[in-house]
Amino acid sequence: MSADVELTDGMREVAARLLHLSAVRAEVDAEINELKAKLRSTLTVGQRGTIDGTPILSVTANRRFDPDYAAKNLPAGLLAMCMVSVLDRTRAKSVLPPALFESCMREVGEPVVRAL
Repeated sequence: MSADVELTDGMREVAARLLHLSAVRAEVDAEINELKAKLRSTLTVGQRGTIDGTPILSVTANRRFDPDYAAKNLPAGLLAMCMVSVLDRTRAKSVLPPALFESCMREVGEPVVRAL
């Protein structure tokens, strides 16, 4: 499906810049994660870090709705009120022939450019 296209001089520069920025982003993301880990080891949930009395960051719990937990803990009546029936991409991919699954796909947004 993919075809190789030789990049022109101008596009080579664009591609090289993209590769460079992708590498820099990976380094920056790694450093951000390290710094956040250090801050989490110092501050607890609910605390804010300040500089000269001015709050500059906060630590909050990372909470997500857990359907399995809810299913085990909600009363049956409330649980039923929370249920919906939806098409599931993973289930569809596992039961449909590949061509039929592909026919259900549509393009959204801009084409994706990935560094290889």
